[in-house]
Amino acid sequence: MGIETIAAASLVSGAASGIFGAFGAEKKADAEAAADNYKAAVAHNNAIIAERNAQAAREAGGVKGQINDLKTKSLIANQLVTQAASGIDVNTGTNVDVRNSTHDIGRLDTLTIIANAGKEAVGYLTQAANFTAEGQLDTMAAENAKEAGNINAISSLLGGASSVSDKYLSFTQKGVFA
Repeated sequence: MGIETIAAASLVSGAASGIFGAFGAEKKADAEAAADNYKAAVAHNNAIIAERNAQAAREAGGVKGQINDLKTKSLIANQLVTQAASGIDVNTGTNVDVRNSTHDIGRLDTLTIIANAGKEAVGYLTQAANFTAEGQLDTMAAENAKEAGNINAISSLLGGASSVSDKYLSFTQKGVFA
């Protein structure tokens, strides 16, 4: 094998290196973008789930509040029956005050139940906002990965072309390609 053949092989390998490097950069960028897009989709789905959890928490709080109101009404009715069975006037004095206090305490409990459900819902909505932001960042990362892949591919091609050019010039100056 002559020096010209070795020189030509060197030029071809330099060109191939640039081409394969560009191809590899594109494939790597595609894989990174696909992974980031997948993460963005997962974050989007998690945001939807968190929003549904917030709605479920509000609804559950409303139902628990209604149940508490019914329990309070039942307790007040039992108090009224017990008071009436004792033979005293149920519409005056302490008897009325006891039932009013039971009503007020029951209503406070109901409002606390509903408020706690609202706080739970806010927690889920905060999660949803965080998942949405995470998804947006992942989408931007996918776009950046593609752009970086394009830049790396061009860089690899230019590097390969530069290498081939340098080698060709060197071989020409040394008289290999006479």
